[in-house]
Amino acid sequence: MRKCFVGFFGINRSLRWTHESIKNNIISPLTASGIKPVIAAHFNRTEYFHSPRSSEFNIPFNTAGLEMLDLELLWLEPQVDNNILPELPLVLRTPVKNEADPDGIIRRNALHQLHSLSRLSRLLDLMEPSSFELFCFLRADLMYLDPMPVDKIMGMINQGVDIVTADWHKWSGLNDRFAFCSRRGAHAYLNRRTWVPRLCSEAGTFHSESLLLFMIEKTGLRCGFTSMRARRVRANGFVKEEDFNL
Repeated sequence: MRKCFVGFFGINRSLRWTHESIKNNIISPLTASGIKPVIAAHFNRTEYFHSPRSSEFNIPFNTAGLEMLDLELLWLEPQVDNNILPELPLVLRTPVKNEADPDGIIRRNALHQLHSLSRLSRLLDLMEPSSFELFCFLRADLMYLDPMPVDKIMGMINQGVDIVTADWHKWSGLNDRFAFCSRRGAHAYLNRRTWVPRLCSEAGTFHSESLLLFMIEKTGLRCGFTSMRARRVRANGFVKEEDFNL
């Protein structure tokens, strides 16, 4: 049977509300297409989730929902600044593109997410990457609204596209909330934190969406797009309304 690596990254702040959408709109479409999903996750673990940008203030961390993912491998790692120390001083000296971040929380959280992706790469290395035809990288705090268009995505990958991202919320870069990748694209997507110093140096700003586009342009990867939609779900259960026309 054909196999797809499904990898979750970031922080599990709302899986107890999003797991049904993951099952219905990611896992079930893969299975219906004759592709076996093999699921792994790396999640940063913090005592409290704090993001004033999204009106989340010191909400206690909750691991509920992990049992719903049918995980082959799971890595829960304390979220500490030592994990992002190689990039942190430079990034904190570099302004966020088009946004104020006086306390550095936006930049720290972005680096912690990049760290999680690099850890997910290590989990993938344990699972025979050559055995997978497709790689899906997903945030667990998204409520996926549309079924994954498996055949369309596989068609793009088979025609040489390396990374498929959402065609909305690019913010002058590329939407980095979820992606579908070839084997070559998967390695680049998971390890793009290595491009942070060059982005800061050449662009003079730090910005997550710009980093993904910067990496793709510098490596010569091919990018495709999907109109598949997803809404962010906060640690308090609040579902963020999104304008998918932006």
